[in-house]
Amino acid sequence: MRQITVPTDITAPILEWILNESNRNDHCFTPKSHQGTVHGIRNLNVENSVLYEEVMAIDRYVLEQYGLDLNTPFDPKDGVFLSYSGEGHIVHLHRDFNPDDDTLHIRFNIMIQKPLEGGNPIIGGTTIEVEENQTWVCEAGNYDHTIEEVRGDRPRVMLSLGHYVNKELWNNLQ
Repeated sequence: MRQITVPTDITAPILEWILNESNRNDHCFTPKSHQGTVHGIRNLNVENSVLYEEVMAIDRYVLEQYGLDLNTPFDPKDGVFLSYSGEGHIVHLHRDFNPDDDTLHIRFNIMIQKPLEGGNPIIGGTTIEVEENQTWVCEAGNYDHTIEEVRGDRPRVMLSLGHYVNKELWNNLQ
């Protein structure tokens, strides 16, 4: 699926927030099963969550660009999450779950800040080159996925918009 570039003016507040160490310390957790330094925060699509307005502006933009209804349901487990990946971070190879035979778990990911080296997604064994503020789409329930190891002193910042999309609709968008 095509990659789009999200305008910097709507991603900048999220980058500024996550780069603030006290925000990471106060609001983020360290996920298990990952190598290296990583901090994350889930369910940013829940009303009154930190960054809710900023995240929803990005979600609306991305759904419109991909031709999806703005009411496309969120993945109820993680919803929208933000991750901050430092030196040595590697996401463990995994596959998420599709909720049923007719629905796909799709994650629209935005590389808000690219590290000096590495950090590109690997989906189904294929590395996808991504630039800052560019999206990549992961059929998270269909393919194993991970990332290249993050290297250097510039962290990788990624926003992941998790949605449940009807399989037939998704196939027609391809």
